[in-house]
Amino acid sequence: MLCNYVYAEDIEYSEIITGIVENDKTISVNTHLLGIIIGNVTVNSGCIFSLEGSVIGDLTIEEGSSVVISGILEGNLYNNGGILEVTGIIKGTQQ
Repeated sequence: MLCNYVYAEDIEYSEIITGIVENDKTISVNTHLLGIIIGNVTVNSGCIFSLEGSVIGDLTIEEGSSVVISGILEGNLYNNGGILEVTGIIKGTQQ
């Protein structure tokens, strides 16, 4: 299910990450992160990324994507026109 909104109770996540990923990651389906990604993350247009865990790297949000950060981003945030909600921690800069 591809969506472009953040505030929805009925989001179906195609991928739930609970462990540790040690590579750059491209989000191409709705994804819920409960674990850790060690690497840079790019969220493609039309996708939702819920970050409740940690990203140790940069996060790029493409136009038409939606991101909720309630966990920790230990890198820079590059928002290229996506929808963003932050209740967590961003340790880098926001651009």
